[in-house]
Amino acid sequence: MERETLAIRSIALVLLVVGASIGPLGPVGSAAGNVENVDDRPTAYSVVQGERCIPLTIVGDASQNVSSYYDYHGGDGTDYSSHGTDDRQVSNVSQLYVYRGSNGDSLLFLHDARNDGVGNGSVSMSITNVPEEASWPVEDDTYQNRDDNFEHGETSSQIDWMWTEGRTDGAAMVGLGHLNETAIRIDPAFDEESFAAQDPELDWPYDPLEWRARSGPDEELVALDKDSPVEVQAGTCLDAAVEVNATTVSSGEAVQFDGGNSTVGPSAEYDWSFGDNTSATGVTTTHTYNQTETFTVTLTVSNRFGRSDTANVTIEVVDDSPPDARLDAPATATPNETVVLDASNSTDDTGISEYRWDVDGDGTVDRTTTAARTETAFDTVGNQTVAVTAVDTLGQTDSANATIAVEANESNDPTAAIDGPATATVNQEVTFDASNSTVPRGGATYEWDLNGDGTAENVTTTPSLTTSFATIGNRTVRVTVVDAIGRNDSANATLTVQRNASNDPVARLDAPATARVDTAVTFDASNSTVPRGGATYAWDLNGDGTAENVTTTPSLTATFDTAGDRTIRLTVTDSANVTATDSAQVTVERASQSGGGGSGGDGGSDSGGGGAAPAPPPEPDEDEPAATASSDGNTVTVESNVDADVVGVGLDDGTLGSGSVRVQRIALADVESGSAVAVTDEWNGSDGPPLGSDETMLALGPSVASGPAPSSVTYQLAIDRAAIRNRGGSVDSLAVATWNGSGWETAETTLVRNDSTVVINATAGPEEPLAVGLPTAQVVGTDLAIAESPVVNQSVNVSVTLSNNGHRDGSETVTTVLGGRVVASERVTIRAGETERLTFTVVPRRAGQQRLTVAGLQTTVDVAPARADIGPPSVDVERETVGTGESVQVRATFRNDGTVTGTENASFVVFGEVVERQSVTVAPGETKTVTFEQRIEHPGQYTVGVNGQNASVAVDGEAKTAQTESWVDTGTGGGGSTSPLLLGLLALGSIGLVAGSIAVLSRQL
Repeated sequence: MERETLAIRSIALVLLVVGASIGPLGPVGSAAGNVENVDDRPTAYSVVQGERCIPLTIVGDASQNVSSYYDYHGGDGTDYSSHGTDDRQVSNVSQLYVYRGSNGDSLLFLHDARNDGVGNGSVSMSITNVPEEASWPVEDDTYQNRDDNFEHGETSSQIDWMWTEGRTDGAAMVGLGHLNETAIRIDPAFDEESFAAQDPELDWPYDPLEWRARSGPDEELVALDKDSPVEVQAGTCLDAAVEVNATTVSSGEAVQFDGGNSTVGPSAEYDWSFGDNTSATGVTTTHTYNQTETFTVTLTVSNRFGRSDTANVTIEVVDDSPPDARLDAPATATPNETVVLDASNSTDDTGISEYRWDVDGDGTVDRTTTAARTETAFDTVGNQTVAVTAVDTLGQTDSANATIAVEANESNDPTAAIDGPATATVNQEVTFDASNSTVPRGGATYEWDLNGDGTAENVTTTPSLTTSFATIGNRTVRVTVVDAIGRNDSANATLTVQRNASNDPVARLDAPATARVDTAVTFDASNSTVPRGGATYAWDLNGDGTAENVTTTPSLTATFDTAGDRTIRLTVTDSANVTATDSAQVTVERASQSGGGGSGGDGGSDSGGGGAAPAPPPEPDEDEPAATASSDGNTVTVESNVDADVVGVGLDDGTLGSGSVRVQRIALADVESGSAVAVTDEWNGSDGPPLGSDETMLALGPSVASGPAPSSVTYQLAIDRAAIRNRGGSVDSLAVATWNGSGWETAETTLVRNDSTVVINATAGPEEPLAVGLPTAQVVGTDLAIAESPVVNQSVNVSVTLSNNGHRDGSETVTTVLGGRVVASERVTIRAGETERLTFTVVPRRAGQQRLTVAGLQTTVDVAPARADIGPPSVDVERETVGTGESVQVRATFRNDGTVTGTENASFVVFGEVVERQSVTVAPGETKTVTFEQRIEHPGQYTVGVNGQNASVAVDGEAKTAQTESWVDTGTGGGGSTSPLLLGLLALGSIGLVAGSIAVLSRQL
């Protein structure tokens, strides 16, 4: 044994040393090998020769490198050949295929077969367009002073092979996976054309070779022309294929063409010729023929190497009249009553192939039949519209519909009741309770309208809601109780929301005692306190009781255009709509006189008693107006009739702009007589709305129409505050900007008047476009998902992603509609540029396919019917050990995880026999326990079970009955003979005992 152990250890040591010695002797490439991620490699390769394209076989699973696969044996005592390719070697054949190795995909060259007893061979190949990342880890041969020649450049190689009979030659180039927009080119020289045969010093003898590409999963050897070059490319061979939705259509009917089943590589192009001198591009396309004729449609697919393939299909265009659809249905029905929809009176000249039924009135097809009749039922009351679309054999359609009045038994309608507190303070949580409502049909949902606007802000499946109110005032809270068939009833509660006086705001206004005409002055309310937050500041600048400006920041800068005493009044409003006021006196003094001339007057009139800088000065009082305006379509031309610092002209409403923003006056500065500027509405030369806005309200494109250009153009813009607010914005957020040729810049503006119509002067260059942009919320929904397969009357989560792509915060009421019924609703606010994932819990009330709509997104869900789900019971015994003759109580507990009440049969088993059965009924979500009782008269360990679930009980003591009596008292009241089953069990037990004894004795012996 010791000698054997030593021998084994010696052998292991020798193998280890030999393995370490052999490892470095593999062939070394001309560059470092590259390791490629298998997932990033091309899925296919092909070789092209002339018009032929041959898919190349890919051998290997990336588990070893190509050197190990090729397994070249060289040196004394070897055959200087590849041993790893024995199963693919073919005598007198030069092969080309791909090996997928752990260090990359390799192009493998394999010549001849070893030990075949056939003559010599020689071949030369010039290989170009090789990827720079490629290397040659296999060069057959690699011995010193070899006959073969391997010359490698950065992107090319020249290889000359020559071998004697019974040997192979070859090579492997790793890095094939880096092929992209180019193909490797191989120019061959076989037999007498090879370097070995041409060199007079060698004069190498040869036997003629064949050149083959190993192709496809079956590794077919496909012949190549030895006298022509080939190109190896990433990707498969092109194979065009066309599918159409119909080959016979009527005139004017669209045909859908699909080339998606074509076999192509990356960057493929699809060109369609429809046979009527029209064409299209793309994987799929649609075309309509307007004349009856037979057309041949050709699809040409081409790749980045300029290669192509075609496929044809014939389309026959015929005359066809659409069907005449008819639908008969009962006028009335009750909830869940089965009704028959009958379209058998429909007709068509070529025959009707199918009927598409919309049974829930949502405009989508719910089922398709070849029969002219179908059945349905409605689980909610009301008028139900059903429709059928008859489709003839050529795809022509016609539709018909009918209305069924679904009427309920009103005695089962719900009755709503609501309880809640009479008063609360701002932001105090209060609970409204509708649990006293009655819903005889079940399936109740509770829709809560918290502000009396008739729209539910919350929908719950439980009869209570906890909420709070942010502003003071009286609130009417309405709950609408909706039952399983859509019948409803409402009840109201009144709540008075009071403020907590300690949190009321305090207004503080700081202002200078004096100011000058046309000089900016700042009013400061930063010393005000607003404990509840959400402050707005309303500024009345002329004491008329109307705020000219409303801000969310505690300061305002303004100018006055007339002298006099002003009372400035500040009103601070908090988030609870509670207000506080403060005021200050300001004396506005005239500005000092300047020495220059000009065309100005005495400072202008008081526009609304406050505001900022004046509008452009009035025109000179002459017989001829200083400027005139003419319009042509959407272009207004303003022409000056005098030389002046400023001339201006008023425009009629709707001349430039309309609705929210319109131009009411245009003024030209530093203008000469005869100068004119043309202003075009709806200028569209920019890349989008200006300066962080989302909607362009007005876009003006001016140009000099005649004469010298004025220095600037001032547009007086009238902005409808209410219209802007109705579009989800505010006047304060408007962006007024000019276009400099490459981007937007903020325009020079002056506030003229600030009330229901805001007037702003905006100044731009004479040929500088000007636009008014409005930031708005752009809330869109994406990624609608339902968490699991829905079941009737069982909660399921529905999720949707809301994104605000606009530049203003937006609030949306997200309503979830399932099967035409509102099942959830929530008011959410999404900040500008942000995304939020929302989840709603819904409870489907009927089974079948239903349309789910959330935030404008739709999908179809298949609601499974309600069912009981009672699994195997849990089984235990009251006592695990009892005496002989005592009762054993066995308990089996069943649970119903379904959505409706179910019944299960419980079978009590002792000694493999069912000795008692009970029926157990379990409500959904509840458990129920049944108890069985038996007496066992003989001691031992026993297994008892219910419906395949077992428990053990031990019986101690002496036997209580004679041998002729049963071991188990079944409760029949008397003795009985031992059952055959028990006798069989006793016999088996005895045999087991004897066998065990024999086994013990045998061990001892």
